[in-house]
Amino acid sequence: MPPLEAMACGCAVVTTGVGGIPDYTQHMENAYIVEPGQVSEIEYAISFLLGDQDAMQRMQQKAAKRAASFTWKEAALGFTTIL
Repeated sequence: MPPLEAMACGCAVVTTGVGGIPDYTQHMENAYIVEPGQVSEIEYAISFLLGDQDAMQRMQQKAAKRAASFTWKEAALGFTTIL
């Protein structure tokens, strides 16, 4: 869950929408989501965020808020219900 950990630190995250990432990210809300393996999209996303400080700050704030909604207690409870 490295993207979620980065979000918890208040980082603007550029990631792909694979695995569980779509469970806690929304494109241009709390993360910038690109297609896997698309280096040019990653480059663009980073350039976009560096060039638009307002968008980056909004994303950072929303990312931190979203990440704060996840707790180890909730994760443990979810795991025990699977068993």
